[in-house]
Amino acid sequence: MLPLLTAAQRQQFTRFPKLDERLLARHYLLSAPEREAVLTRRRDFNRLGYAVQLTVLKHLGRGLAAAEQLPEDVLIFLSSSLSLTPPVTPGTPHGPTPGTNTLRSYAGSSATPNSAGI
Repeated sequence: MLPLLTAAQRQQFTRFPKLDERLLARHYLLSAPEREAVLTRRRDFNRLGYAVQLTVLKHLGRGLAAAEQLPEDVLIFLSSSLSLTPPVTPGTPHGPTPGTNTLRSYAGSSATPNSAGI
């Protein structure tokens, strides 16, 4: 029996398309009930993760795979629309490490846990 879709067709329907502002607003803007559900999560990175899974499910019809890369535009759009402080950005998927700012204020701005002797 032949598969319904070829591998190339399957990839076309399951990968992230090139996103512009219109597509981001269409697929990644949360409704009021969705926003409420997201904001009940405890920490910013949990809120962002929940919002990502929810919006990817709505957009692509499936959840985000563990090793799959999310487009930076989606993270930035969701972070800003949820007013996450500090914004969770692509370089720091979980935001700043808890206590990092406190450690740096004691040990100097360029200190890392190893250079501070901790």
